[in-house]
Amino acid sequence: FVSEGLTKSGCPRIRKGLCPKPRARNALHLKRNLLKLVLGLAIGVFFVFGRELLIGWMAPDSELHLRLAAPLLIVCALAQPFFATCIILKTSMRGAGATHIVMRWSFGSMIFYRVIVLWAMGHFGVATLTRVWMVLSLDLFTQALIFARLHFRGKWLDARV
Repeated sequence: FVSEGLTKSGCPRIRKGLCPKPRARNALHLKRNLLKLVLGLAIGVFFVFGRELLIGWMAPDSELHLRLAAPLLIVCALAQPFFATCIILKTSMRGAGATHIVMRWSFGSMIFYRVIVLWAMGHFGVATLTRVWMVLSLDLFTQALIFARLHFRGKWLDARV
């Protein structure tokens, strides 16, 4: 992505796999991975500690938005790694022909959390915006665990297309 473009643009021979020095190639890969790590952590820290500033840019002088959105940014920041895991694992499994397995587990989790749990929260009067987002994040967390387990067990590779 951005960090790959920055690091690979400096050495076209590495991009083509023609770099004669493995140490240089390994050093470049290390720098690229460190850049990704630092950039990801910086964005995450900004979303957690600079959320008032971020909300102020989008909704200036709105106390309501600040009160409602500030806790949601924390929930979203915590859910992002699980969301990314779901995207990668589900897409790779669908691409290999295991769409039936992906849909069955995805819909099962979504029906439980997004229909049953949210209905119960609304029925018993405990549904706030932050709690709804926490349930949706719990759904992503559960799906990430399910698909990590399915993916690394490897039985989905036997799916017939």
